[in-house]
Amino acid sequence: MSTIRRGVFSPPEAQPDQERHTRDAWRRIGNQHSLQATVKELGTKVQDFDERLLNLHHCEYKIGAMELTRLVKKGMDDEALRQSYSFTSSFRHPAAVIVENYLGKGSIIMSMVDGSFHKWLKSRPASDLFTNGSMRPLLRNMIIDLAEVIQAVHGQNMHIVNLSIKDLYVKILSDGTPRLQVLITNARKASAPLKARAWDDVKATVQGCFSELEFKPNEVTRSFCSSISSKPSFLKKFPDQWDSSMKSRFLMETCAYKVLSSSINQSKLMWPEKDGNYEPLVLILIELGKEHAKYEFAFPNDYVRLCRNTKKHFLSLPPDIRSELGGTPDGFLLKMEEWTPNIWDILYKAIEQK
Repeated sequence: MSTIRRGVFSPPEAQPDQERHTRDAWRRIGNQHSLQATVKELGTKVQDFDERLLNLHHCEYKIGAMELTRLVKKGMDDEALRQSYSFTSSFRHPAAVIVENYLGKGSIIMSMVDGSFHKWLKSRPASDLFTNGSMRPLLRNMIIDLAEVIQAVHGQNMHIVNLSIKDLYVKILSDGTPRLQVLITNARKASAPLKARAWDDVKATVQGCFSELEFKPNEVTRSFCSSISSKPSFLKKFPDQWDSSMKSRFLMETCAYKVLSSSINQSKLMWPEKDGNYEPLVLILIELGKEHAKYEFAFPNDYVRLCRNTKKHFLSLPPDIRSELGGTPDGFLLKMEEWTPNIWDILYKAIEQK
């Protein structure tokens, strides 16, 4: 059975002047229709990705001259909704659910989604989400979207209270791409400690997903997740997705700037060791190139410089040394990772967070 509600829906404490100004603005743009809203529940719910029904009720939503298909979500903390409505109803981001109206009694009108993020994750083959300890772009982009939403909320001096996976949904776009949608129903004025707590909630949510899916992230993916509170642009270029050409370009071009040497020297990078001594192959490389360059073990940047020079002049090395270093210039990149498993992570952070 359908349910019809009529009225100008808004939290009880909404300012009358604000409502009047909204009506006046609506009429000034030439629209003579009323702003009165009508909600007609259709008696159906969203079917989640595991075919169970969600607490999301389909409805016909009419406001002014606009007739829309939307969702009603019920049973939430009414006090939190009331106190947060001014912010949540005006917040916009491509990865955020739009809170379009407040119905009272813990209910809202929200934009369309196709299911929960939790069940979407569990419905996907592992090969769609992970490979060799790294996230595939599909899931990685969703996590970056989540970080962008949090950054945008914090940019308005607000924070999301107790964010969890239950607040995450998925919308399937017209081209079939799944898009993360974050539902914000409880937001408060932010402070530095509260923002930090919100980021902790995000990290716990991501780690919870990994644990449930029995995914064991490699070291660089763990570093990506620990850096989630960084700027989204920093996350997008993070080295967990680099191929050999990107690693080579970073080593040969970005790391070549002398102005960055102090940042590398102050990083966590160390000269590689084996059995308590410096890596023998590294010592051989230093000896082979001693007529052209000098290196000091006190400076990590000199280790990077040695690697860069080795790759640049790889084909001029003795055949047996080339073989031990991986056989090819790209093989040498793998040898660098063998010596220092998190080398790209360390260098990227040292340079990009400078």
